[in-house]
Amino acid sequence: MKTNVLNQMLSFNKGNNCNSNKHLQTVLTSFSRQVGENDFVVHEGWLTPEIVKGVLPHLKKYSIRNIYLASLVDEFSHFCDDNTKYLKKICNEVVIVGNTSIDSLYYYSFWLDYAYTYRENFMSFDVTDIHKSMKTYMSLNRKPHRHRFLLWRKLQDKKLGKHGHLSFSNLQNLKVDVPTTGTVDKDWVIPNDISSLGLPENWNTHFLNIVTETNHTDNSNVFFSEKSFKPIIGHRPFMILGDSGIYSSLHKLGFDTFDDILGTGYKSTTLTSKIDWIIDVIQSLKKENKVKLYKKILPRLEENYKVFLKVGNENRKKRDNLCR
Repeated sequence: MKTNVLNQMLSFNKGNNCNSNKHLQTVLTSFSRQVGENDFVVHEGWLTPEIVKGVLPHLKKYSIRNIYLASLVDEFSHFCDDNTKYLKKICNEVVIVGNTSIDSLYYYSFWLDYAYTYRENFMSFDVTDIHKSMKTYMSLNRKPHRHRFLLWRKLQDKKLGKHGHLSFSNLQNLKVDVPTTGTVDKDWVIPNDISSLGLPENWNTHFLNIVTETNHTDNSNVFFSEKSFKPIIGHRPFMILGDSGIYSSLHKLGFDTFDDILGTGYKSTTLTSKIDWIIDVIQSLKKENKVKLYKKILPRLEENYKVFLKVGNENRKKRDNLCR
């Protein structure tokens, strides 16, 4: 077999100044070296049933034992069941690996691994060098997903935009939210910044980091993007609007989610109630001395970073043995 990897996502984040493509190839190469001679690795990203059916005649030429179907860059798509069904026709077993349930033996987080690998890029400045006048929050939203739009609209309705660094698609109340070079025209699209914390003058002037994850679903599988690890690396308390199991997964990994300060509104069952929770916390925090509060919780933020290093190392070890 000339190659034992099928990957449709050959150029995601193309043109961005980041190492994501390189890291994906590193992970797939690691998987490839682990599997047996008659095993195959399939990256589920951008893979449709039509593509699977198209390559089946080629794959049938080989006596494939196991196929490792991996969700890495994105969560498992809604095609996953169909993709699995077709792949099962040409092998003994399809093993689901990557963004599964965190309790699964085959769980591995690509973006935790990415953030762990390139953590020094995120900490290119002193993230604890806070300013005397801290905004209450930062909430940067690039792609206009529904859960992000609803949060942004509620922040606007409550006139809370001025209390934070806020962006939504091309709408923003700060001049630039990520490092960029060259001229910027009026129709520019916010760059996809997955390799830094943005500009130091923005990062060091906010207290609470509000993460609007890629997805907001009730799936049993949990997807972390690099967004969830930015405030942990960048030493900030955070709130996450993401998959229903994202907080329980953080707790199992050992992270502090600052429930004594921020509450437990993440336990709410509806998107609306979770957004209301975020609004209530911002309303409360805007009255606080945020510099004083930040200094008080700094030891906990430092401990969270230590936990990140620990789980990042464990996640890396798991990656290098996941498909054996």
